[in-house]
Amino acid sequence: MDPRQGMGPGADWALDRLAALLGAHDEPDAFRPRHRVVAAAHRKHGGLRLAVPGW
Repeated sequence: MDPRQGMGPGADWALDRLAALLGAHDEPDAFRPRHRVVAAAHRKHGGLRLAVPGW
């Protein structure tokens, strides 16, 4: 199997969204945490990237 292909009924959906899921559209400089815990985590782990929730 070609590693750039997906398998199963959701493969096309997942592959269409893969770049965004991996952060291709992220704008790290625009991120402004509003909660103190999130702000502290962002200072400590500034390079951390999380997947987009809610798809």
